[in-house]
Amino acid sequence: EAINNCDIEALGFSRDFSVFLKQSDYIFKFFLETATQYVDFDQLLQYDTYALYSDHLEILKKIYQNYTNILEQNNFTDNILLPSAYKLNKQYITQYDTINIAIDGYLTKFEYMIIQDIAKYCDVVIDISFNQYNTKNFVLFNLQEELEIGYKYSINITTNKIIKKQQIKQ
Repeated sequence: EAINNCDIEALGFSRDFSVFLKQSDYIFKFFLETATQYVDFDQLLQYDTYALYSDHLEILKKIYQNYTNILEQNNFTDNILLPSAYKLNKQYITQYDTINIAIDGYLTKFEYMIIQDIAKYCDVVIDISFNQYNTKNFVLFNLQEELEIGYKYSINITTNKIIKKQQIKQ
């Protein structure tokens, strides 16, 4: 329904319903990534890399609008709406003095925002190992000390301090 009046063939997708269902995962992953990184379609058009694909982005923008309208009309939800609609359950969070989170990989801006919200109500300690694949996390952690690749850290997000630093054995 969301693609009815959109030129999905221009994106390289089939209009055949069963084929499109298999292909649509790419679209929804794109929507989820832009939502969790707080990037909207108009922002993407500002980058030279995406300027070549402005027609494609306009089609995706229309599909997104159609899809979210359909969800809203039917009182449904989807993960792509979570970053703009979530509410922290403060009553639940305040039951804990400390919450420890082990992270493998990298955080989206949305995930880090949730962690920061939780840190307003209790101590949040993140255990994370840094390698060449998750350096994107460096930017999220606004610490005075520089984080290094090849080390495992315990970081108290509430106090914004490194609790423990340990070199990863090769």
